[in-house]
Amino acid sequence: MPKLSSTSISVAPTAEIQTSVTPCKPTNNLGSKPDPILSAADKISGARNADLFLFNGPIDRVTSVTVTNLVSHRIKRPNIILVMSTYGGDPDAAYLIAKCLQCNYEKFTFMVSGYCKSAGTLVAIGAHELMFSPYGELGPLDIQIPKKDELGGQESGSAINNALDSLMSRAFSSFEAFFLQLIQRSQGQITIQTAAKIAKDLSIGLLSPISQQINPVYVGEVGRALNIALHYGKMLNGMSLNLKKGALDKLISAYPSHSFVIDVHEAQSIFNRVRSSEEPEELLRVALGDMGSIPLNFQQAPIIRFLSSELSIANRRGDITNDESRNDNGPDKAVSSEAGK
Repeated sequence: MPKLSSTSISVAPTAEIQTSVTPCKPTNNLGSKPDPILSAADKISGARNADLFLFNGPIDRVTSVTVTNLVSHRIKRPNIILVMSTYGGDPDAAYLIAKCLQCNYEKFTFMVSGYCKSAGTLVAIGAHELMFSPYGELGPLDIQIPKKDELGGQESGSAINNALDSLMSRAFSSFEAFFLQLIQRSQGQITIQTAAKIAKDLSIGLLSPISQQINPVYVGEVGRALNIALHYGKMLNGMSLNLKKGALDKLISAYPSHSFVIDVHEAQSIFNRVRSSEEPEELLRVALGDMGSIPLNFQQAPIIRFLSSELSIANRRGDITNDESRNDNGPDKAVSSEAGK
């Protein structure tokens, strides 16, 4: 499966991935001493009635399962704020992460605290709201294709499409230049039909060695991968309703490079609900440091964990109401009455 990612760093899934939190034991292991991360996260959690979750690393099937396990074992608040930093990864896994958060929480806020590209942008499409720090940047929905004969090498799908567009443009401009020069320099001695044939042969001879290197199956794989991103984007936006009209096509094809910076101002032309981070969120970003803004690559163990404290069962149920109290005491009173008889 092609990856949505930056071409500079490979993010292929690895079988021996390690996470900072064991999926079956979703606890905050931030130490016994007062921790600035936990303090900042809990302050936001109380104000927003939300769980805070950190994801830093490649997006693949293993990390998506980790997210699902952590969320499913959590005593959850109604809302969630996801802090994500990633170079990208598998679009299937990105969809699963976003869908998991959509289905388990009433409101899903995506915090762009630093570098978050490709498949990370796909996860962001699933959020009801985007929140940008001053250093936050998303990227286009790009795909990553393995390079032939290069172990671990990757290349951008958009680069391949751009190359094809450039080749088509060069073919036309070459034909036009040859044709007009033949007409002009022959001073009418060469007919239009003959000039067109000569221009065609010259253009084919010039560009044929390049076009012969194009593998149509390979080009088809690129188109298929772009369609995957398009369809997942539509499905996620069906719940978040945060993309503006035509925004998905813009994310896939309108930007000149896979590394193009989509900051808060550009994001406002793409998404309906975008805001800048406020002081409490900035305190959390500062406390997280590089962990919240600089992505880990596939050779490093990803950091996937809840940042805020977990609700207790009592907090989840809330205070016992008078009606519940009466219902609880009812059977006891009945027994006492029978005993009195």
